[in-house]
Amino acid sequence: MSTINVNNILAAYSPQGVVNLNGTNVSYNTDGTVIGIGLGALQICTGNNSVALGRQALSTVTTGGDNTGIGGGALGSTTGSDNTAIGFFAGATHTTGSNNTFVGHSALGSSTTANNEITLGNSANSVLRCAVTTITSLSDARDKKEVTELRTGLDFINALIVTNLPYINWPNTLKGFKDEL
Repeated sequence: MSTINVNNILAAYSPQGVVNLNGTNVSYNTDGTVIGIGLGALQICTGNNSVALGRQALSTVTTGGDNTGIGGGALGSTTGSDNTAIGFFAGATHTTGSNNTFVGHSALGSSTTANNEITLGNSANSVLRCAVTTITSLSDARDKKEVTELRTGLDFINALIVTNLPYINWPNTLKGFKDEL
């Protein structure tokens, strides 16, 4: 099996940075820091370190950099930076926000300009399924103010009821507290 250096093909045949291979556009910028595969993918990007795979993925990103869009239309409207979208139309309406992650078909943020968000799925999703029942947030003293001691006392501790929690389709039984006091 022979290997073809795509960079050499692009540089030799397309000084504008777009070449058509079997009906699929492959685009890059002149310093090689962005790659787009798919019709319209990264077609007007002047930012750096972005990758787009899919028709119209990252199609309007201009100065934004460090973005990854995988799927048709993924991050198709953004000019922000440091965003990741995986799935058809994931993050597609996002315009200027940065440091966001969109996972799933039509996964969209709380607004088109949101920053620092993670979106799993779209509005049709009704279940988040995983082996654990909580999502843990980072927490330390820098995130808190006015911390005070909670003095609920021994009455609160004595009111807790320890129970066995056998799961129907899980081989383990957990120990926990009854959620009614």
